Amino acid sequence: MPLPTNHRNAILAQLSAAFDALEAGTLFENNEWIHQAFEFSTGGRTYIVHLQPFGDERYARIMISIKRMPL
Repeated sequence: MPLPTNHRNAILAQLSAAFDALEAGTLFENNEWIHQAFEFSTGGRTYIVHLQPFGDERYARIMISIKRMPL
């Protein structure tokens, strides 16, 4: 099942914004990423996408999780 374009673009936009914050050195300055989760439905299933920074500024990681909700 291919991911619809609008959902794929939303995930990529979230990743792009996090990467920009990482490059600018502002990824860990506020808690805006805690509230950046969103959900979408496709193929009769609902998915939750959540982006979270890990580590610290020196060894920063960006983790994106996509969770499939039970039926």
